[in-house]
Amino acid sequence: AWAELVKAARAAGLPSPLLLPVSGYRSPERQKRLWENALKKYGSREKARRWVAPPGGSAHQTGRAIDLYLGGKNASENVAKLRALPAYAWLMANASRFGFYPYDREPWHWEYNPRAS
Repeated sequence: AWAELVKAARAAGLPSPLLLPVSGYRSPERQKRLWENALKKYGSREKARRWVAPPGGSAHQTGRAIDLYLGGKNASENVAKLRALPAYAWLMANASRFGFYPYDREPWHWEYNPRAS
């Protein structure tokens, strides 16, 4: 589904490396490291949880989530800029055709949840 999404995006004029994966499946160990780093960065569980799921709570651990390159740095301090990029606008208009849906807080994070046929 992701390959078909990228094929359609390229046909629509979005060049590589836009929409290439930055992160996909994460092991429990990797998710734990990311969570611990977020706790240090944000200073509290509540603030860290806005940007990183604790181990066992991330769709990345199921293999359904993918973080895509939109043309800027994927970071909490860059959300507004990412939402203004053409790659994000294209995803918002087209990704659901391929079974991908956005995660509101993170413009780079998309989850695969195809409709049952």
